Amino acid sequence: MIDFINRLIIHIPDYHFLTTRYYGFYANASKKTLDKVHALLGIKKNKDYSRETRTKILKNKFNKFKYRTHLIDSFNLRSNSM
Repeated sequence: MIDFINRLIIHIPDYHFLTTRYYGFYANASKKTLDKVHALLGIKKNKDYSRETRTKILKNKFNKFKYRTHLIDSFNLRSNSM
């Protein structure tokens, strides 16, 4: 049992030890290269990671906040003592 724990502890990084999460084709800076590799290999991506799609998702999230704000304002739930 102690041998197993010793082997397991080896894989825990030290405090403030920086690890590289993604590198090579999977790095954020090489998305265009990865798209070309997928196109050459004929692999269909599971998700659309384009900037336009991400912007639409963010806008939808912000619209939810706007809807909530309008709803709160319509019921006058905000304090007017500012």
